[in-house]
Amino acid sequence: MAKKTKKNTIKDDDLANIVARIASDAVGVSATTIDNAYQENFRLYMRKPMAGDERIKGRSKHVSGEVLTHVDWSTAQLVRVMDTQREPVSYLPNTPAPQDAALARQMTEVVNHILRQKNKHVGVLMPVAKNGFIHGLGVAMVRFEAKDEEGKPQLVKGLTDEQLVPYYEQEKAGQISDIEASEVEAKDAPLPAGVPEELGPILKAMQPRLWDIKFRKKKRVVCLDIVPLPPEDFIVSKDADFDPQTGGVKARLQGHKRQISRADLLEMGYEREKIGRISSGQDDEKGLSLERSEVTGFSGGDSSVSDDVTLYEIYTKIDAGSGQRRHYRFVLAGDLQNSPVLLHHEEVSKHYPYAAFCPYPTPNTLFGQGIAERIGPEQAIISKMKRSIFDNLNAHSNPIKIVNPEVTNVDDVLNLYPGAVVRSTDPTGGITYNQQQFTGMNAMPVIDALSQGIDFATGVGPSMIALNPGDMAETATAASQRANASQLFMELVCRWFAETFYTYLNRLIVDALVNNPEDAQLFIQRLTDQFVPIQIDDWDPDMDIATNVAFGVMNKDFNSQALNMILAQQMQAMSMGFVKPQQIFNTLTKIAENAGFTNPAEFYLDPAQNPAPPPQPPVDPNAGLIEIEKVKAQLKAQADQADREFEMRKLIVTNDLERDRLEQDKYLKAAEIQAKYGADIQIAQINAAQAAQRNDVDMAMAQQESQNQAMQHLAQMKQQAQQPQAPQQPPMPPQGQ
Repeated sequence: MAKKTKKNTIKDDDLANIVARIASDAVGVSATTIDNAYQENFRLYMRKPMAGDERIKGRSKHVSGEVLTHVDWSTAQLVRVMDTQREPVSYLPNTPAPQDAALARQMTEVVNHILRQKNKHVGVLMPVAKNGFIHGLGVAMVRFEAKDEEGKPQLVKGLTDEQLVPYYEQEKAGQISDIEASEVEAKDAPLPAGVPEELGPILKAMQPRLWDIKFRKKKRVVCLDIVPLPPEDFIVSKDADFDPQTGGVKARLQGHKRQISRADLLEMGYEREKIGRISSGQDDEKGLSLERSEVTGFSGGDSSVSDDVTLYEIYTKIDAGSGQRRHYRFVLAGDLQNSPVLLHHEEVSKHYPYAAFCPYPTPNTLFGQGIAERIGPEQAIISKMKRSIFDNLNAHSNPIKIVNPEVTNVDDVLNLYPGAVVRSTDPTGGITYNQQQFTGMNAMPVIDALSQGIDFATGVGPSMIALNPGDMAETATAASQRANASQLFMELVCRWFAETFYTYLNRLIVDALVNNPEDAQLFIQRLTDQFVPIQIDDWDPDMDIATNVAFGVMNKDFNSQALNMILAQQMQAMSMGFVKPQQIFNTLTKIAENAGFTNPAEFYLDPAQNPAPPPQPPVDPNAGLIEIEKVKAQLKAQADQADREFEMRKLIVTNDLERDRLEQDKYLKAAEIQAKYGADIQIAQINAAQAAQRNDVDMAMAQQESQNQAMQHLAQMKQQAQQPQAPQQPPMPPQGQ
């Protein structure tokens, strides 16, 4: 007997309160020390005034830029490493089966296409990396949307009833919308020649009706966007940590918040009645949001005028009334503490759409340190020391003036400038200077030591890229070892970025496509110039992923030498069968990537896409003898063919000679007959001609006599016709009967 499904007995308002209560204790909603850290880190990055600077009068308020420069350098290093890799991560087949290998390769190609073509790769990496280095947390969300967009109104004139039908069929199919048809008034056209005027109304009534229509074309737009989120808008439960299996965020609750207008909510298809119950959003005028608004000069404005509301998207696993805990997406709006409104909820996969990055993680938690937290105290010390140097330099350059007012006009002294006049009865002006000694250079070694410590704490900085005078005496190997040691820390950050954020981002893209198969086919149907069927139904977001970012990726000179050495060894080993063309192609690809080219296909062909020629058959040891016998047989056949051709030509020549002899004999015989019987033949011809002439005379005379007799007969008939004739008696009836 089938088990009955339990219906949802929880009302929307109760469900909204349950989710709001869970989210109220999460980071990003409740007040935590993390929010204060975000604010302070941003102030250090933007070189905002230090605490107590408002009380300083007449002294330097300079703020050093160690946090800013090291954040930017770290971001540039990470983006360069990840962007120069053709495939920072790739999918691995679950089994050795060929179909799994092809499926994994297809997933890798599609995901890399989406990351690098559909979305701007650096545009995704830059904000996430910078937020991570500033605040200790960078977050991006994968958002898959499919919606219908309408174009501008189009006008088509002069359509008949039959031509109008397809447009209404397109409207039923959802291809066009807002059809407006208006009948065109028929104009009085002149009648054709020869048509009576009485038939004009009839012809006019027989003309078809014409229509002008307006409509809007509709098209299906599918977007898979990677959206970097501000760290203060990311919502996560306090038990959050990095999942060592997937690289994603492992937390009981995840989500984000944003400000949105009610009109946008209506366009998104939410119920008007629920939207009307949402309380107006309050602009976030505290913490990091306040610091951002001060930098940009923008303020949230009056929420009552903009009519914005706060929207929350929450992902968590709870029992929503079905009797079993499942993964859901909840869309809430308003104040979580006071009657939030549940706009929508739906069941989702276990892969929540958020990928996170923390450059310096604290074990067993999602949150760690940013550069500002690591070197913020040193920046404060360096700033104070530089302020003292500037104040000391200012005092040294502008010493204290001591004026004798009895001999010098004090007002003139207070307004000194080049060329100024000082009225005084003393030739020296009555002015003495108490010049302070400049001791600022004593602080420079201390600042340099602090800066070097900062560079080692972050893995980037001037000491990591500047040339040390001692390097001039070092060997190339020693310099390379020092460079590798200095970049080791930054390479660890890059690998951690690939293992966590980038790896899980790949899973999220595949999961979004798998959960929307029809729209996903439309989205990636033009992935390549050639048609490639995408087997989305067989894709698996849980498939293992390999990270291709290895140690040494930052030392390009060392990598270039190592790769070229490997290539030379591969070319030697290829003749022994130890290396295949695909492995050489991989080495050439790495060389191109190390040089900064992200598309090695511009230089080399992938052997996997260009099948090798079929293998040659094994060589027979007796192949040489066989070839010799083949050559002998060919020579003998050619000699026999030459003999046959000679005999044939000989026969042809003999036949020609015999035919010429017979022709000559014929002419000789004719000449002999002509000589022997020629006279007799001529006499016979003369006699025959004379006889023919006599026969011709006799025939002419006979014809003339016949014509004369015919003329005489005609003359007699004419004479008889001219003589009068007696009346003709009627015939007598027969008698004796």
